[in-house]
Amino acid sequence: MWEQLGHGNSNCQFTPKIVDALADEVVVDVECGVGHTCAVTSTGSILTWGKGIVTGHGEDYVLLPRLLQGLSSKGVICVSANEYHTACVTKDGDLITWGYGDFGKLGHGDETNSRIQSVSRHWLV
Repeated sequence: MWEQLGHGNSNCQFTPKIVDALADEVVVDVECGVGHTCAVTSTGSILTWGKGIVTGHGEDYVLLPRLLQGLSSKGVICVSANEYHTACVTKDGDLITWGYGDFGKLGHGDETNSRIQSVSRHWLV
């Protein structure tokens, strides 16, 4: 386990349990990667936790949901996550990606891994 459940440990949880760190939030979108989880709140904030650079926090392990400070003012409306990278869309139509950049998968024009949120402007239909 890689702490992707958000309970502050790497224990297995076989019955549903509230994620206490999000108890006061209205979660409107959740996405799970292989080893990390992302939650978008009704205020447009995004919290991530789990393993690796795909969380966007620059740490190997994040045990509890943690706000991505750099995106708190952007108004995130949805998120997508997988094993190697994470992406979100803001209210202004910005697509923001981070994680492993090999094969150009982040859309930044290179193959650099990104531990911080990088913005690529896209016009969404």
